[in-house]
Amino acid sequence: MPTLDDSTARSVWLGDGRRLGYAEFGDPHGVPAFFFHGAPGSRLSGALLDAQARAAGVRLLSPDRPGFGLSSFQSGRGRLDWPRDILELADLLGIDRFLAIGWSAGGPYALACASAQPERVGAVGVLAGVDTLRHLHPQMVTNLWSLRLVGRDPDQWSDAISRAWVRTRKAAGNSIEATQAAARTIAAGIRESLREGTAGVLHELRLLGRDWDFDPARIDGVPIRFWHGLDDTLISTKHTRALAARIPNAQATYLPGCGHVTLLTGHGREILTELRRLAA
Repeated sequence: MPTLDDSTARSVWLGDGRRLGYAEFGDPHGVPAFFFHGAPGSRLSGALLDAQARAAGVRLLSPDRPGFGLSSFQSGRGRLDWPRDILELADLLGIDRFLAIGWSAGGPYALACASAQPERVGAVGVLAGVDTLRHLHPQMVTNLWSLRLVGRDPDQWSDAISRAWVRTRKAAGNSIEATQAAARTIAAGIRESLREGTAGVLHELRLLGRDWDFDPARIDGVPIRFWHGLDDTLISTKHTRALAARIPNAQATYLPGCGHVTLLTGHGREILTELRRLAA
């Protein structure tokens, strides 16, 4: 992969010798929040919420999961391995409590953090989150598994996927310029996810088809909010409806005229502001 000119990129070495990459967006002096990308995706996905995080007074830290972007691959990992990485990163950065926000396939990881260390998580936001692979739109499954075709030019498939994500989720009134900017961000995030190969992405896809290694219904003492666009044709609202029904006191908001990407770009500020309020 070519060298990425990314001024937001940071990395740390974890105690077990692995590298963890992340990017920072939003207000550097704001309330800390960890944002977990989808699959395929990378830390660069956090750029979709950069302006919204600044406006909401949130310091948005967007890490690469193992095997994505700058982060070392971790063989055999489960979802509950992720909170250990995040807590170690938080400690290295001097962060005590934080918001945990998961978009798309990142949703389960936000809930995993609340399950593993509820005293460190002020609130959880799951944005167009996934439950299990069986609910995914068939075309999305096809697109994801096409990553096995590693001989293809990454620009071809990443741009094709990003155009599909944005085109099918364009809310009324969303400008062409904003749509193109979101597509470029998504394409860059997908390309960066394969910086060191396909192992991380393919392992993530396997996890999507497995039972979770924790019970979200047992999360206690952490406010949990779900948001999902009713016009999201990439990830069905069945995911959010199923998850929200399993978690006591969780609340879900369904937004008309809103899709998978415009949920972030169009409603990010209000979502981040609400999570700040819940964690106060």
